[in-house]
Amino acid sequence: MGLDQYWHREVHTYEMVRDGDTCKTVDGIDIPAANLGGSVSRTTDDRVGYLRKANAVHGWIVDNLAGGEDECQRIHLSVEDVSALLREVEFALATGEGMEPRSGFFFGSTDKDEYWREDLKTTRDILTWILDDAKVSKPDPENSYWYTVDYYYQASW
Repeated sequence: MGLDQYWHREVHTYEMVRDGDTCKTVDGIDIPAANLGGSVSRTTDDRVGYLRKANAVHGWIVDNLAGGEDECQRIHLSVEDVSALLREVEFALATGEGMEPRSGFFFGSTDKDEYWREDLKTTRDILTWILDDAKVSKPDPENSYWYTVDYYYQASW
């Protein structure tokens, strides 16, 4: 038991299809294009990060991105949100200030110790990966398909 924190990347792809074509589902079933209204959409959801009991990070996300509501809900992360959290994490790593630990049922230590620093370093790595991914995950309007990428945080405790 405890605070488990998951970071997700959700990719939504859309592909244009012509009447007379068929599209295969993930499990190989053919669907007539006429049934699809001109496009096929698919969504993939990949976990791109995991933390355990990084309560300072959790507290910042709940306070700043979820309006203080902590119900284990999925929280959307814009690129601006990720950048803001990364700035806070880097400031805390450099100065030891900010990113205050949050107490909670099985949330772990509330000390700013070596575990707090390691959690912030791991968070920095996850956030940097997300920002790098967001730079290269752009739709190509010249193709017959396009896609969007969304990032989410969700905790379980």
